[in-house]
Amino acid sequence: MQRYFITEEEFSNNCITSSDVFHITRVMRGKIGDKIIVCANNKGYLVSINNLNDKAVSFDIIEEINSKEKNYSLTLIQGMPKGSKIDDILMHGTELGCDHFILAITDWSQFKLDNNKLDNKLTRYNKICKEASEQSQRVIMSDCLNITKLNKIDYSQYDLKLLLDEEEAKKEVPYYLKECLKNNKDKKNICFVVGPEGGISPKERQYLVDNGFIPVSIMNNIVRTETASLAFLSMITYEFEGN
Repeated sequence: MQRYFITEEEFSNNCITSSDVFHITRVMRGKIGDKIIVCANNKGYLVSINNLNDKAVSFDIIEEINSKEKNYSLTLIQGMPKGSKIDDILMHGTELGCDHFILAITDWSQFKLDNNKLDNKLTRYNKICKEASEQSQRVIMSDCLNITKLNKIDYSQYDLKLLLDEEEAKKEVPYYLKECLKNNKDKKNICFVVGPEGGISPKERQYLVDNGFIPVSIMNNIVRTETASLAFLSMITYEFEGN
């Protein structure tokens, strides 16, 4: 069943007025009596459309639906990659349970930030997160918080901070992510850093370690940046929810 994330105001008024109106009326060819799911305030509701036109879709609430959202939060701090790779990371990362994305401009990033286009980029990235949240039937919508530098991020809110580190993988006895997660299953607010192509610089690595990050390795192989973040999310889902 199609679901839509709506604002608190839309939910209070039992009326959708965003761009989702076009999707409901023109793409889905909705009609009075059709049932959809709306999500607001971190909850989902089964509703029935009672009126619709090109500007608004009003609805009656039938019941609150059961939520299967996890009881911990995941934030990916992703070194900004080249080209359109970030689109796939946002889309598939959302499907795999990432709650928040922060895109980092690192020493070795080839991405150049144009402050005049920052708002437009964040709007587009959050649209990707919204659509992926709806497709994967989440109740809590993921978001892209910012595009910034590693030293501009407040890390104090996280109780487990991980650095996916290719240098750790090169050690004779690496500290593997799987072992780290088994030792920290009580943590509820987790963030992890993945560097861009080429990884992060030694200076950045030291900065993160000084700020409480634990260097870990996913596996012995060195994987691409877009693979590393998705592999991490798959592993934490398995460790925290699969057994």
